[in-house]
Amino acid sequence: MSTRGTVAQLVEQLVEAQRVPGSIPGGTTTEENNLSHLQDFNVSYFAHMRRALGFFIKCVFWTAEVFVHALIPDLFTSTSEKMKAEIKRLEESC
Repeated sequence: MSTRGTVAQLVEQLVEAQRVPGSIPGGTTTEENNLSHLQDFNVSYFAHMRRALGFFIKCVFWTAEVFVHALIPDLFTSTSEKMKAEIKRLEESC
C-alpha cells in the first residue's frame, strides 16, 4: 500500500466520509493495478489517454445534443444511433 494513497484516504475519511455512515475505505491503487489495464489491451499510456479523452469529448457533445433534442424533438434525431455505434466500436476494440 502506498503512503500517498493511505494519506489521501485518511484525509478523505476525515473530511468526506464522516457524512456517510458505514463508509469503508478500499485499498489504495497501486502502480501495478494501473498498468495491468493497459497491458490487458496492449496499449500505451498516451494512446489510452488519447482514446479516453476523445470519447469524453464526444460524450460532452452528445450530452448537449440530447439536451437540445429534449427541448426540440425534431433536432438531433440520430444522436442515439451515433452513440450506440461508437460504444459498439469501442467495445470491439477493447
